[in-house]
Amino acid sequence: MKGDVESYYEAGQWKTKVEGNQQASHTHDQKEEAVAKGREMAVERGVEHFIRNMDGTIGERHTYPRSRDPRNIPADTPVGVPPSAFPRRRSKDRCAPRRTS
Repeated sequence: MKGDVESYYEAGQWKTKVEGNQQASHTHDQKEEAVAKGREMAVERGVEHFIRNMDGTIGERHTYPRSRDPRNIPADTPVGVPPSAFPRRRSKDRCAPRRTS
């Protein structure tokens, strides 16, 4: 999505940047600071926050608001149906049934 927020490591600093911008919006000495600022920015904008590891791989990805997270939408959902039309699944609903001996 245009305007997603990314927290990443570059040139000895942790940075936070909005997708489409040429430069980082904020720089930080600690990863935790960059992640906190990135989360704040993503929540304000209602977009995804990508948190990269030092090697550039995506370590975490969060969607704000959480109701827009595509992982919470059933696969057979018709296009155009908002995620709020479906009840949130509980974590125990996602687990495989226990085997009994």
